[in-house]
Amino acid sequence: MILRKGNELHEQVSEVGLNGFNRAWASTASAYAIVLADTMHEGEIRDRAETFFDAGLASAFLALQTEALGLRAHFMGGINRDEIAEIVGAVNREVICVAAIGMQGTLENQSDELIKREQQIRTRKAPAEIYSVDSTID
Repeated sequence: MILRKGNELHEQVSEVGLNGFNRAWASTASAYAIVLADTMHEGEIRDRAETFFDAGLASAFLALQTEALGLRAHFMGGINRDEIAEIVGAVNREVICVAAIGMQGTLENQSDELIKREQQIRTRKAPAEIYSVDSTID
């Protein structure tokens, strides 16, 4: 589900759907992508593994397409899922996350906290900490 800036639903998500730090910066995004996962299929409760797998794939392709268009997608887990579900009318769907979509901003006129977060060195786990190859999981 895409909510464009200026739309009432975008404003409601900005006001009550985002937590703390996300609320401070994300409302300037051109759009939100609300990632939803169907919880039912043909009248039956859907397997959660399949649901999350599908939502993850859809999110990955959304991010790829966003980047291909010269935009940025920033996925946020710091959200109020129940409030967002109510705002967008998500029935038989679980709110997984929200992605803020738009042009990359600058640090000009930003809070000290945001500047610090954006300038900190980002680290990733070593592949050996993530993947298990030809062995059991430790």
